[in-house]
Amino acid sequence: MMLEIFIIIVLLSLNIFFLFYCKFLLNSLASLAESVKDMSVIFDGFKKHVEGLHETEMFYGEPTLQNLIEHSKFVVEKIEENSELVELMTQEGPDATETLEEE
Repeated sequence: MMLEIFIIIVLLSLNIFFLFYCKFLLNSLASLAESVKDMSVIFDGFKKHVEGLHETEMFYGEPTLQNLIEHSKFVVEKIEENSELVELMTQEGPDATETLEEE
């Protein structure tokens, strides 16, 4: 009888621990998603700035700036791809957190 009670207490404690750990992981994932969004906005602004500089008469057609523009477009595309992936993961997160909190 004592052994069963001890096992139940240990299992209940582990479940509570993992519940809080899952909540911590979901919050970390949401923070990561926000950081990726911020980085995407920053790089998009950088890309527009370089494109604007390239459009000026002084630098029009400069191959180094053209390569920089192409590279910045590539970086923005990759950040947006990762941003979409992280957003999909975080959309599942709040529902799971609400379900866990209701129990």
